[in-house]
Amino acid sequence: MPSRKMLYFCFKGVACREAELFKSYVRVLNVNLKHKWVYSEVTPDLIIYGEAASEIILQKNLRLPYSLVLTSCDIQSEQHLHLPLNSAAIAIAFNRIGTLINGVAEVGKVAPWSDLDTSRCYRMLRWPPTHLLRSRDRMRLATVMTRQAMSITALNKNSGVDIALCKSFVFDLYESGIVVEQSNDMSVKDFTRQITASSVQSGIFSRIRNKLSRLTKGN
Repeated sequence: MPSRKMLYFCFKGVACREAELFKSYVRVLNVNLKHKWVYSEVTPDLIIYGEAASEIILQKNLRLPYSLVLTSCDIQSEQHLHLPLNSAAIAIAFNRIGTLINGVAEVGKVAPWSDLDTSRCYRMLRWPPTHLLRSRDRMRLATVMTRQAMSITALNKNSGVDIALCKSFVFDLYESGIVVEQSNDMSVKDFTRQITASSVQSGIFSRIRNKLSRLTKGN
């Protein structure tokens, strides 16, 4: 297994209890993150600010180090992490920033969603959780995708959202198991029939197992 790049993060203006809880989340998440994140106050790649962080800090055009802000307010932004802390949201933010850092550090590094086939159709199985709807554009994309299966090209056309953001959104949903690929020649009726058949078959096997279990107990 190839070694992962090590990246560093630190806190500014974060309460000690919140900082320790955050570090414990990262230690657990590190097993599955794209990069290994370690707490260090020396030359951090990422600074995590407390809720009282000045808006001036957020408006600076910083490239390195990158920054996140903890907030309890309903702010839809990739630069904010909502309180109480959510492990899935932390993982997405750290993977996103790690990819951006690698893009700066490595020549030719591209985002993982850059090679998505924009003509392939995707169907959304359920409404995405809040941490994946962190901006108005993402809310709009999710709303458009509830209508029918569509390609990224169609999503871009129907939503008016930039194609790169469409790719990023579909990639995040796919990684979370919220969308599935649907072949372009499969109709909505075929797709529904496929899902229904799978559910029915699962129900039949479940009833058989229950009956066998009762018979076994009876003997």
